[in-house]
Amino acid sequence: MDYDALVIGGGIAGMESGILLGDMGYEVLLVEKEPSIGGKMILLSKVFPTLDCCSCIATPKMAAACWLIWAPARWTPPPMPAPKPR
Repeated sequence: MDYDALVIGGGIAGMESGILLGDMGYEVLLVEKEPSIGGKMILLSKVFPTLDCCSCIATPKMAAACWLIWAPARWTPPPMPAPKPR
């Protein structure tokens, strides 16, 4: 499958970037190394300056970005070169 954009990192900025690019019509692939997207923001209780709940901000973005995420079950890594003999 071909993509127009690759977003590395599923934190709040990566999710927002992927969503905005997708809304503009680009095919986007978001890659995250952790088992869940959301980054460090989901660990916080409130954000400055509005003191909004972080989960209240991140959860809708996580739902919108879920279709962008790299699915390891469908990914096949490239073949590794053979080790050099010692």
